[in-house]
Amino acid sequence: MEKYFAADTAENLIGHLESEMGLSFSQKAGSATYTGLTGMSNIWDRNFRAYYSGNIDDIWNDGGVKFTGNEGELVKMSVNQARALMGEYNSLVSKSRLAYEGIAGRTDAGTFKSARLANALSEQLVTDEKLDLRADSMLEHSGVLGAGYIDLAWNPTGGKVITKNELGSKYTGKIEFKNLSVYDIFYDYMNPDFYSLDWLVVCWEENRWDLIAQYPNLEKEIRALPSVEPRFVFNSGRTSEKVKVMKFYHKNSPAMEGGRLCVFSDPNTVYFDNENPYGFIPVVSCIPSRILGTGIGYPLFSELLPMQEMIDSGFSTIASNHAAFGVQSILVPNNSDINVHDIGGLNFIRYNLQAGGGEPKALQLTSTPPEIFKFIDLLINNQMTISKINSALRGAPPPGVTSGAAIATLTANALELVAQGSKSYTIAMETAMDYAFKIYRTFATETQLVYMLGKNKKTQVKEWKGSDLSNVYGVRLKTSNPLAKTAAGRITITEHMMELGLIKTPEQYQTVQETGNLDNITDDSVDETIWISEEDDMLREGKPVMAVKTERHAMHYVQHKCLLFDAAVRNDPAKLQAVLAHLDEHEVLGKNTDPWILGVVETGQLPPPQPPMGGAPMPGQPELPATLEGGPLPSNDPQKADPSEPAKPLLGNQGGLV
Repeated sequence: MEKYFAADTAENLIGHLESEMGLSFSQKAGSATYTGLTGMSNIWDRNFRAYYSGNIDDIWNDGGVKFTGNEGELVKMSVNQARALMGEYNSLVSKSRLAYEGIAGRTDAGTFKSARLANALSEQLVTDEKLDLRADSMLEHSGVLGAGYIDLAWNPTGGKVITKNELGSKYTGKIEFKNLSVYDIFYDYMNPDFYSLDWLVVCWEENRWDLIAQYPNLEKEIRALPSVEPRFVFNSGRTSEKVKVMKFYHKNSPAMEGGRLCVFSDPNTVYFDNENPYGFIPVVSCIPSRILGTGIGYPLFSELLPMQEMIDSGFSTIASNHAAFGVQSILVPNNSDINVHDIGGLNFIRYNLQAGGGEPKALQLTSTPPEIFKFIDLLINNQMTISKINSALRGAPPPGVTSGAAIATLTANALELVAQGSKSYTIAMETAMDYAFKIYRTFATETQLVYMLGKNKKTQVKEWKGSDLSNVYGVRLKTSNPLAKTAAGRITITEHMMELGLIKTPEQYQTVQETGNLDNITDDSVDETIWISEEDDMLREGKPVMAVKTERHAMHYVQHKCLLFDAAVRNDPAKLQAVLAHLDEHEVLGKNTDPWILGVVETGQLPPPQPPMGGAPMPGQPELPATLEGGPLPSNDPQKADPSEPAKPLLGNQGGLV
């Protein structure tokens, strides 16, 4: 080539992808098939059909059991153990609902607010875009076909209508997520690192008439496009309104400054061709296991399929035997006087008895060799070993294992193995949300709305723009403890939290018991931490800040004293005085505030009632001695305390405020 194909004209680019790289742009579903991957394409097709027990090929078969042979004497029976194991594996990996946490790049109050906005926005995306279902679909694709993908795109005509007039409507815009399979994506498969790809092509389907409405100048070309044909599912003959649309992404690089985004259906129908407005390739992949040295995923289902075929063979053998000989046959000698009508409902077989007459007897042909049953059990056990789903997870502990501790150990070991295999899933979903925020920063220039959960679980509507996410460094997918996914595990967590004194109200106890979620326990501390950061920002500017008695004075004092190590504060008398004055306020309030108030602030509970001074003790409480080691009782009142006794600190921190 004399010129980099990605920098050529749209017509030449599309022609190069089709002719030189074997990418077919026909309108058949799954058209993005690289001819160099014929072997892998065969594996994908085989796995796809086997995953559904071959029922897609026999669309007219109205029964679950198929009869074959010359006279239908053979039973073809499928017991899809492999598909059940894949479903359990996927359920364990993606059982918890997606929940994200924004990562602040700094510790100032503005960044905390941005992180809280990111948390609310990610929650709204998960709900609006059904991201949990898309994640499940991506994970299922990766298990059966080796890889699953999600494409993110900014739809400028999505969201809410801002203005509407004779020239058209203006929208806030929105992000859309699309699931892609191995049939819908094409890239350089010899690159083992998906996220370092220079370019890739994705394919999806669009309504023909929507495209004509959006691109009236291409109406003739769009009308001429053939309709999408299904790849596997039976075609009823109804004309589809869908046509194929493809996007060529190229990232910014020395050979392609600004990158490139070309959207087309064929060389004559190009919808968009310009620099890549995203600045990156907004596609994420979930490839748990790669073929070494390549970017091709190796499906877990391929490991289970050979054993599944032998399991089906074993069940088919047993079923054929029972179907053919399940009706009892009676052997009747020819020279006997027995009339077949004397015994009804059975199958009679006449035979010549050489030694004379004889009585009728049953002919047992339904017996199946025990080796067949043992072999089926062996295959099922090996499938569980390979899929990392043991019998304890399936509710059937191994024979002889009755101890609760032993069953818990087997379950925990399996969960750890599954969690180890879920890294690709976690990285993919974290990357998807990170890409979503990058897209928002670029395209969300209009005011958007997000629903935030405030105090007392009340929903608040907040306006925001993409620039409000500038302080968010990234996102992290919250992965719950595997024990929190089980009822027994949540009970253990709840009891441990109560022992530590972290659960303070019945509502907190119920939430942790039912969901394993600890957010309602930590919300109050998070709010105060954000307020402390806001105070730090004001003190850095030399602004006075007032302390109040209902704050955690020790926590405020420790955080604010760090400002004294900031040279900009230390060398500015006004700022230094503001910090010292604020520290003095917390010191005075910490020493002089009613201990009842401090106890409520620290524990969230009313302190136990104290017996009146000099009076009788409260019922059920031990009597207090009048003296301690022969001397007067220590007192917290500086005017009443014995000078020989140190004053007892009001706060729980025995080392002082600092």
